[in-house]
Amino acid sequence: MDARSLLVIKFVDAPVSSLNIIGELFTCTVALHSLVESMIEQYLHPRTSHYKIGPGKNLQFSVESKWRVLAMMAVVFGSGFSAPFVLVWHQMLKK
Repeated sequence: MDARSLLVIKFVDAPVSSLNIIGELFTCTVALHSLVESMIEQYLHPRTSHYKIGPGKNLQFSVESKWRVLAMMAVVFGSGFSAPFVLVWHQMLKK
């Protein structure tokens, strides 16, 4: 006998009472109720976020002033591009 047949035999031999059936129905009803409730909450009542929504609002810096963004980008990209040249220049002067 394999595990499936033992499970079927055990299930068939189990005494069936009205309390067991009512308990199972109640469990299924509670699970269905919570599923439907979460679906309604998710699809019909979307949660409002405390984050601002719109272009540029999810960045770590402000994009309100284009000149400030230009200066910040020049500093960030300029320092990253110039770092290898500065390191080589420093090593050459070290002699």
